[in-house]
Amino acid sequence: MASPMALAEQYWTAFSTGDTAKLNDIINDDISFEGPMVQLSGRESFMQAMTGMAQTWKCSHEPIQRVEDGDTAVMLYDFVMTEPVKQTVRMTEWFRTRDGKLSEIKLLFDTAKFTSPADM
Repeated sequence: MASPMALAEQYWTAFSTGDTAKLNDIINDDISFEGPMVQLSGRESFMQAMTGMAQTWKCSHEPIQRVEDGDTAVMLYDFVMTEPVKQTVRMTEWFRTRDGKLSEIKLLFDTAKFTSPADM
């Protein structure tokens, strides 16, 4: 069974490469996502949102710090987007796992420093 940090890394690799099949494989049916701009609950709404972003955003993350504790992992990283908007924003993401899959994700960042491609 993958560790919480390994699942967090798989999530980021899948998102940044547009591998939505992998994203779907590593989440629980009752996944919950909470961010400053969106809250999602359940596989269907999560995958719909992630698929839309993964297909249009060209991005990566540059990890600064990683911490794992029990069934949780936390990453502090620079989110680097090259398309459709060029920007770098410092973010923190908290992950909880259950049964070897991601069950909760909480994303924190300063929205004043983020240009949403949806607003363009």
